Amino acid sequence: MSFYVNYLSFSFNDSGNLVIRNVSAKYEGPYICIAENIAGIAKKTFYVSIRETPRILEDNYTGPYVALNLDSALIISCKAVGNPKPYVAWIKDGFYLDSDSRYDIGPDGTLTIKNLTEDQSGIYTCIAKNNVGNATKDVPVKIYAAPILIQDEGLPTVIRAVEGTNAMLQCPVHGNDYNVKWYKDAALLSNGSLNFTNVSRINESTYTCVASNAAGSVHTKVVLQVQWPPNFLNNSNVSVEVVKGDDFYMDCKTDAKPRAETKWLFNSKLLLGEDKDVLKLSNMNLRHSGLYKCIASNNHAMRHKQFSLSVLGVY
Repeated sequence: MSFYVNYLSFSFNDSGNLVIRNVSAKYEGPYICIAENIAGIAKKTFYVSIRETPRILEDNYTGPYVALNLDSALIISCKAVGNPKPYVAWIKDGFYLDSDSRYDIGPDGTLTIKNLTEDQSGIYTCIAKNNVGNATKDVPVKIYAAPILIQDEGLPTVIRAVEGTNAMLQCPVHGNDYNVKWYKDAALLSNGSLNFTNVSRINESTYTCVASNAAGSVHTKVVLQVQWPPNFLNNSNVSVEVVKGDDFYMDCKTDAKPRAETKWLFNSKLLLGEDKDVLKLSNMNLRHSGLYKCIASNNHAMRHKQFSLSVLGVY
């Protein structure tokens, strides 16, 4: 009994058993067994069919695949071998992809991503299947779109902060995966957000932010307005005596932003029509004696100051 083969990695015995080691597709084909003795020769043909699980060929690209939303398409190949020839499919976010307005899958498993948008970014999984098994490969994809201004470029964003607090300026843009730089008078100040600790009125200014990524960039202005509660320029309460017939001025000037609104009270009663930060009393007489209070307020705080007034003279 003899075996006629062109390979060295076989073993067989006198019983007619042929063992093929390290089986691969190259061993597929017909094998002929010949048995002979002095009486004659007998032949039998065996056909060996090798089944291979799918294997996705490496392309030496570590990714991710990057494209811009302005590109016409992004093409990703997924070449697979196996026996029977594997069928290739693609999955994203747990769903199988079909050929439609956004995707196309070629006969060889090549995926074409069309009408590119940022939401098509993510992990795509190539699956190669046959009746022996399957193989998978994850492919990261990143699609960039240029940042978009939230409002008209000609209208700066206004941020208001109270003096003494912390303030953070955010660039008013919409998008994903963009970098931000902040400038003042063409000098670079910060990357990301622009932060102020214990903000002061000297920080009030116009700042420029530039947002950029692989697809493009936009810039806009952000105005920081620093405000503060009212503070009296002369904070002490006043006790004063005035001679009958004289004029007297009560000063309730404040430093405030926005400007403080002022009200005056006399003996706890509101003085109607008196809203200036200086109260003028003319031709003083006894009826003007009493307790005056000014109240200065804006949307951050309220302050008050008292004047105790006595009118002196012969009545």
